[in-house]
Amino acid sequence: MRSVRPRKGEKALSVFPEENRRKPISLRRQALLFLCLLLLPFSILSAILSIRTMRNLESQYSRQTRAILDSYAAQLAHRINMSDYLLLNLFTNNDLLLRFERNTGDWHHSLYRRNLSQEINDALVLSDSADGIFLLLNSSEELIHISHFQYGRYTSQLLSEASLRKYIKDTARSDTKWHLTEVDGSLCLLHILSDSSCRYGAYINCDAFLESLSWQANSGTSALSVEAGLPQAGRGHLTVSSGITHTPAFLVLKTRTSAVYGSVLPWVVISILLIAFSVLMIPLFLLTYYRKINRPLRTLQGAFHELEGGNEDYRILEPASSEEFYDTNLSFNSMASNLSALKKQVLEEEQHRHELAEHNLNLQLDNLQLQIRPHFLQNTMNLLFTLIHSGQSENAERLVLYLSRYFRYMFRHGHDLELFSREIEMVREYLEISALHYENAFTVSYQIDPILSFLRIPPLLLHNFVENIIQHALIPGRTIHIILYGEYDEDQKMAVFQVSDDGNGISEEYAGMINRNDFSSLPAGKHIGVRNSINRLHYYFGEQAGVTVDTAEGEGKTFTIRIPCNLTEEDEEDNKG
Repeated sequence: MRSVRPRKGEKALSVFPEENRRKPISLRRQALLFLCLLLLPFSILSAILSIRTMRNLESQYSRQTRAILDSYAAQLAHRINMSDYLLLNLFTNNDLLLRFERNTGDWHHSLYRRNLSQEINDALVLSDSADGIFLLLNSSEELIHISHFQYGRYTSQLLSEASLRKYIKDTARSDTKWHLTEVDGSLCLLHILSDSSCRYGAYINCDAFLESLSWQANSGTSALSVEAGLPQAGRGHLTVSSGITHTPAFLVLKTRTSAVYGSVLPWVVISILLIAFSVLMIPLFLLTYYRKINRPLRTLQGAFHELEGGNEDYRILEPASSEEFYDTNLSFNSMASNLSALKKQVLEEEQHRHELAEHNLNLQLDNLQLQIRPHFLQNTMNLLFTLIHSGQSENAERLVLYLSRYFRYMFRHGHDLELFSREIEMVREYLEISALHYENAFTVSYQIDPILSFLRIPPLLLHNFVENIIQHALIPGRTIHIILYGEYDEDQKMAVFQVSDDGNGISEEYAGMINRNDFSSLPAGKHIGVRNSINRLHYYFGEQAGVTVDTAEGEGKTFTIRIPCNLTEEDEEDNKG
């Protein structure tokens, strides 16, 4: 059957024919039944048998191997403990060692060296400890090196004196700990101690130890080694390890999994046969998939293409092959019926966003018109001419640089809000430049909470109020005091700014308009700066933001600007970034 669109005048949502109203079996149940009948029994049986056998073999092999490794690790730990005990007895309060250290350069020295070497050698032979013990004098760098391998056939693995000197002088290893280090091609456990007059220690040759083991693990399928740190399991290998006490080293046996899982091969063959059988069932599965899934999806896809092409009256009338597609087709038909309303809603929301964007643009244009005024530019240019004519080149350069930064700040791109730290920097520069023009006309005091540096505000917000003071509040022959105050109220999550001066003040009528935010009685173009600032605050921060003024005509005024914010969260986000 095919999908048809309703005729003109018919209901938008047409249901399926009467015989198709009953929901069919869900696609999930159909797929589950198909897999249970054809694929799942064989796959599950094969997986369970293979996994269980492999796990049992792996567990048994790991237990046996770990027991052997623990025994060998205990042997090494015992030798390490004996080595520590031997070093303590040999080099602590040893009169022969003290004479050897003090009598360097005379004939007694050789005698003491021979006697000390013999004492070390005797102790080393009689103890089940290190393979070698060494002593290096700090003053003369004279080295005593006594080696004794327990089984007497590893002389080729003796460590050279040059290599020993290199590692003994390495301060990173002189930390009273045992280190796993490669020396002269041999992997050794090295232990170095030091005092004010000498450095001494012991080493155990791990390669010689592995060769001496009665159980030889090394073969074509497994390898026994000593490694630093906990080993990582490699692909294709089973890794078993045992830590060596008092060292960062581990005895590690890596065995190929093929050697461990050799008895599982028959089950693997069975698994392959089951998979081959499953592959033969793929054509039947594909046919069923086409009829039950692919064709209904194509129908649904075609319906969406109709909607995308503008045919909002298109409906799906083809009987569904499963419960899921039945519900999906009904949802599509319902969605198509409501498409006009949704499109209208989207258009209205888009228009609203455009209106907000246009309103924001108008606010920015109004602010630019407020800032770029003819008499402001004329006064600035006159001041620049005066500075150049009077030879104040440095102040003239400052004025030019300020104008450059001022206009770049106004015409910035891609930023609706600016950091308060940048805004206050522009205010400082403006007041410094104004002081050149109005010498001794005003003083400035900044009382700003440092945390406000993280706040973002509309650009030139405070600048407008400060410029208003310079333009209208200065009194000839009198010094006006300007105070810029800012604090963060953490309880109310509110940033509060105050711009104060003790100049002329403003009328009570105009102050009432500001506090009520009602400028309807003012003529157009009058007091744009304050109105613009209030509108911008409401646009960015909502109705909680605002501007109030406290004034007495002839005694000055204080503008209070309140901005809701959470500077604690903003500070944490800035630090993460």
